[in-house]
Amino acid sequence: MRGNLGGLNRRWFMAATIIAAAVIVSLVATPMEGANLPGREGTYLPSGALATQFESTDGNLTVQGILDWGNVSYTTQDDQDSGSGDDAFGKGTKEDTAVPVPVTGSIPPNKSDLSAFGVYLEENDSGGKFMHLFWTRVQDPKGTTNMDFEFNQSDESANGKTPNRTDGDLLIEYKLSKGGTVPELWRYTWIDGSGTLTADKCVASSSLPCWGDKTNLTESGDAAGSINTSLIPAGESYGMGDLDPYTFGEASVDLTSIFDPNKCTSFGSAYLKSRSSDSFTSAIKDFIAPQTVDIKNCGAVIIVKNTVPSDERGDFHFSSNISTDSVVVSTFSLNGGDSETISNVLSGGPYMVTEANPDSLGWDLTSIDCGDGSNPEAIALATATFTVDTDDTVTCIFTNTKRGNINVLVETTPGGSTQDFHFTLSGPALTDLDFSASDSTGYNVMTDSSLGWLRPDSGYSIREYTEPAGWFATGNSCDDGSRVENIELSPGETATCTFTYVKMGTIIVRKETTPSGDPQSFDFTSTYGPDFSLTDFIPETAGPQNDSGYLLPGTYSVSESDLPGWELTSSTCDDGESTPGNINLQAGETVTCTFNNTKLFTIITLVCHADQLYASTVALGNGTPIQTLDLTAQDSTSFNLCTLTGARFEDMSIGNHPITVSISPLPR
Repeated sequence: MRGNLGGLNRRWFMAATIIAAAVIVSLVATPMEGANLPGREGTYLPSGALATQFESTDGNLTVQGILDWGNVSYTTQDDQDSGSGDDAFGKGTKEDTAVPVPVTGSIPPNKSDLSAFGVYLEENDSGGKFMHLFWTRVQDPKGTTNMDFEFNQSDESANGKTPNRTDGDLLIEYKLSKGGTVPELWRYTWIDGSGTLTADKCVASSSLPCWGDKTNLTESGDAAGSINTSLIPAGESYGMGDLDPYTFGEASVDLTSIFDPNKCTSFGSAYLKSRSSDSFTSAIKDFIAPQTVDIKNCGAVIIVKNTVPSDERGDFHFSSNISTDSVVVSTFSLNGGDSETISNVLSGGPYMVTEANPDSLGWDLTSIDCGDGSNPEAIALATATFTVDTDDTVTCIFTNTKRGNINVLVETTPGGSTQDFHFTLSGPALTDLDFSASDSTGYNVMTDSSLGWLRPDSGYSIREYTEPAGWFATGNSCDDGSRVENIELSPGETATCTFTYVKMGTIIVRKETTPSGDPQSFDFTSTYGPDFSLTDFIPETAGPQNDSGYLLPGTYSVSESDLPGWELTSSTCDDGESTPGNINLQAGETVTCTFNNTKLFTIITLVCHADQLYASTVALGNGTPIQTLDLTAQDSTSFNLCTLTGARFEDMSIGNHPITVSISPLPR
């Protein structure tokens, strides 16, 4: 018979969510020791302890305490409609038949004609995990009730209906004697010889494969169940219509009782079948096709590696004590953005995963989050500590932040200078670092100092010492936009800060005289310094000369004041492009400008007769105007020849000067 359980499942999904958030309610019922009590706040197993908050011993679906079928979301499967199309087993199929033979046909009235079954998994507020089961049937066959819930690991099928049985498959038998009201729950394990169990554990035969390792879960206090002894009206059956007495049964099983704690087992499907006889070798008849479930006793651990920034992948190494049912996962490695999934992790712990010190790689472990937030102690130990519950997946995210670096460049004009410039690096939690850099070398904090990588932060600063003599600082900048006084270093960043300098120049001024060695002093003025005076430059002593001192590159000028008796015969600068009036001083250049002055003389021509001047005219061959002799009589024995007013030719330079003299007759 097909019921309306699919609608029930959907109808109560929201209610189940609400109830799950309220399972911390205190429970005050006081059970009788050793009794299966249908308490209104949960099910008491035979130990007398409240093990589950599910009402599996009240024989109905109505919520009277915390959890019941009426307010949980569960897995369910309906049977085919009763009649010739109903699913059944035939051809003598028994419990131990390796591959049951499915057929279709009506179920006799004296056997249980199944309607539906359901499975619900619960984890209570104490971490306990339970499996809850129910079944319904069309009518009460008035005999013993034997319902078998079979759970299989394989997803393959040899008969097209039920999964292939593999070693470790599970059978939960719901057994109720004729006229009884309290069922017994039994556990069986499928044995095919590939595991640790052997044929001597078989229940009905001594040959494999078989169901064996039989355990009374009710007696051990690991299961409890009930059956409805009165009508469940349609208004209380959540869509299943009226349920006659003895047509609805339910049970709760402690999941730890059905698993080997040292072996991981995962059941992927469940189905229900019925037997009308207590005999385990009797034929089985009706069954409800398998439904997908996810029931397992082991968990999984996922270690995720996050990196900041995400495009920096790194290479990180881990150690752990995580135990699976086959190995201990002791080491593994991850890159940023990758994860390590460890399956079949045995429940329990504490498990620990430790990241090897990433400092040498330029990383800081900045967060470990296993779902409960990161804590400083875990980060300090670089270790995530956790337990793994049954059917639990623990995800731990290790986040590493890449450190940064500061690179200092020096650019000089002219380029390529080997001159060292001196700096101090300061920063958060950082001992001041003094260092030098030049245009040809630069300075990389990570590779050139003992500091290594720098933690991302603001507040790093680079302070310049006073420039070396002859250099002038023209600017500084960092390629990330930071100021050198407050460098903000981001994760994984290499901030490059550049300092620029220009080499200063000088102007040398020298005086040369003709004739050389003359002691005459000449005065100069310039646009780059105070006035100065110079005498003739003597190469043997490299002086005297005027040195401007360090000057920034630019255009300057220097000029000489006129001096009577001297002629400026040349003024040149040795850089090939400047003149003293327009000196183009380049970075690092020394320009020497030389002024050459020639001493001038007076030529006095005297035409004498006896002791007296004689009237005459005198002309120079260079076109100098004719001079007329002064005929004023003077005492030839007392006059100073240099002051005579004869034919005088002033400011004559050293050299040959042809003179023409015309003598006129004396007047009468």
